[in-house]
Amino acid sequence: MTDVQPISPPARIGFFGLGAMGRGMAANLVKAGFKVSAFDPSAEACQAFESRSGVKTVASARDACVDQDAIVTVLGDGKVVRAALLGGDAPIKAAKRGTLVIDCSSSAPPDTLSLEKDFSPLGIELIDSPVSGAQKGADEGTLTLMVGGSSDLVKKADPVLRGMGKSIFHTGRLGSGHAMKT
Repeated sequence: MTDVQPISPPARIGFFGLGAMGRGMAANLVKAGFKVSAFDPSAEACQAFESRSGVKTVASARDACVDQDAIVTVLGDGKVVRAALLGGDAPIKAAKRGTLVIDCSSSAPPDTLSLEKDFSPLGIELIDSPVSGAQKGADEGTLTLMVGGSSDLVKKADPVLRGMGKSIFHTGRLGSGHAMKT
């Protein structure tokens, strides 16, 4: 990537995981001016996000992948991320080439590297960006993000990352953010 175009508002962001951390992170992306297509299988989590952000959630994982500039995942771990994006009808296959997945889950580095191998043939890019700062930081947009991936992809993701947190640390290659967090 020679000419890095940052993903800036009003870019479209798919968002997976509206639990205690994800709800605040997704709401802060809305507040920053991004067009967020958020999905969670929990109706209660969706309602809480809608009340907080004023934005309706999407009906399916596929809807959160179609025509997005980036997709943020805040799920239990790398196995849950894999199941959400590649399980069933593999909703990530509906994403356009060049979509950047930002995995903010607490995943193991080998799971992240395995995910990249499956995304690469689809033209889907991936960085890992686990977070620190608890629910208060997620709600207030003051999280610390430890980001693993190429410099170009981290630059591309920068406005999205800054929409969710205050302190952004590029830790090195893909998987290094997750390694730093564990």
